[in-house]
Amino acid sequence: RGLRSRGFTVVVDMRGSKWDSVKPVCVRTLRSLSRLTFTPLSSSNPTLSGRSTRPTWAAPKLSFETSLVSVEGLSRLIDPSQLTADLGGSLEYDHVEWTELRLGLEEFSGAAQQLLAQLEQLESGLSRQAEPQDVTTGPEVRNHETTPYTGLKQD
Repeated sequence: RGLRSRGFTVVVDMRGSKWDSVKPVCVRTLRSLSRLTFTPLSSSNPTLSGRSTRPTWAAPKLSFETSLVSVEGLSRLIDPSQLTADLGGSLEYDHVEWTELRLGLEEFSGAAQQLLAQLEQLESGLSRQAEPQDVTTGPEVRNHETTPYTGLKQD
């Protein structure tokens, strides 16, 4: 219950891994989520003797709490609706679908950023244009301003 009340919990599946390979993931996640409560839990397969393999936590060097929990024990700490089936939960998760959605989002974000840069360039160019001095130069200035907009619209 204590861990759940803290808010944001990260589960790092350490089955088949050593702490030295998992620690950078935890630290990188902590840095990117520095304003959130961060309580990583790691799950480990029991060894042949029935004891859990306990990594060297080096807790004083880290600025977050760590807990070693078996896969079976996760559902006591985290709502099973928030765990995937491989961790004993009921959360529906398809990694291929997630990856496709993420790639689509990144592609959209890149296109939006590119369009924003083009719009800012167009705005900057238009603000530097000279005002027409008389009725005869008005259409010439308008045509000069319309050309970049038409090119942007076609992209």
